[in-house]
Amino acid sequence: MHTCGDPKPSQFLLLSGPLPEVGTTFRKCVVMSVKTFGVFVALDQEAFPGLEGLVHISELHTERVRNIEGFILPGQVIDVKVLGHSDDGKMRLSRKATLIPDEEQSTLVVEEDGALSAAMAAIAE
Repeated sequence: MHTCGDPKPSQFLLLSGPLPEVGTTFRKCVVMSVKTFGVFVALDQEAFPGLEGLVHISELHTERVRNIEGFILPGQVIDVKVLGHSDDGKMRLSRKATLIPDEEQSTLVVEEDGALSAAMAAIAE
């Protein structure tokens, strides 16, 4: 499990290194801002200083979120999972993926001490 911790003020920083791997789950990420299309969350400030990502409104819950302002607030703490990366380096993050059981998913979870552990589920053939 990866703990996001207390975020530093938002800044435009270039990440020098790879983006978090697809399937990585970040625990206790702080919502930095709420927009009509989704929320920006601060990821791990030790491993990825200054890195924030967007969780689209469709990825906030397993059911439709009709009023985002009434659903989530700045400063709220949520868990997110990296679903993928775009060609321009943007991450696709999901809170919904952390709410769905992992029985049929293969995920990487970053533990609090920074070590990666594989949470591999048996794939039914």
